Amino acid sequence: MIHCLAYIHRLSLITLSWLVLTAVPLLAEADKTQRRLSLSGIGNVTASPDIARITSGVVSQGDTAASALAANSSSMTKIIAGIKSAGIKTADIQTTGFSVNPRYVYDQRNRQKPPEIVGYQVQNKVHITVRKLEDLGRILDKVITLGANQVNGISFSLDNPQKLQDEARKRAVEDAYRKAQLYAKATNNQLGPIIALSEGQLQRPGPQFAQGAVALRAEAAAVPIEAGEQSVSLQVNITWQLN
Repeated sequence: MIHCLAYIHRLSLITLSWLVLTAVPLLAEADKTQRRLSLSGIGNVTASPDIARITSGVVSQGDTAASALAANSSSMTKIIAGIKSAGIKTADIQTTGFSVNPRYVYDQRNRQKPPEIVGYQVQNKVHITVRKLEDLGRILDKVITLGANQVNGISFSLDNPQKLQDEARKRAVEDAYRKAQLYAKATNNQLGPIIALSEGQLQRPGPQFAQGAVALRAEAAAVPIEAGEQSVSLQVNITWQLN
């Protein structure tokens, strides 16, 4: 019995020694991976817009719904034909609003009296995408000349913003590496492999609206338009192991 207990004791010591010896490299490796450097990089890219979007239309009035609709349809037919003749493809012309509403007049002397219908108003809007910005002023001038009495907005954007976003990603990574190398050198360390990488906030190029109103009248020259620039800002977060 005594010999058996002594054997078990020796076996326990051997097992404990083996566990200690095998744990030392693991602890050293764990300590090594704890030496990390985490930084963020920012990438900014700007580019000129290459497309413009216009919302334009016609508001017509008449004594009857039929007469108002006839006048409106005649004007819109001319406008759409004129837009197409200016080089705008059918796929880039879309009706975005159509309404027929009665026009009321109220008896100011008798508020209890129901309003009287005195006519009708028809509104028709189209959304136009202009892919050649040099033609934008001329197209605006044409739609107004042909009878459009509404221009609700002009916005500028990029047809393919993905290229701009990818370039911002590259610049953000380069910025993070530049700062990481500076910190590593200043602390007498070397950058090891990347442990983690994540993309932070991405500010995508949204539509940029033209400032000021567009005069609803035809001019001899095309309407002057300035497109400005689109910008993308992106952040990446990178963690390196330090050697």
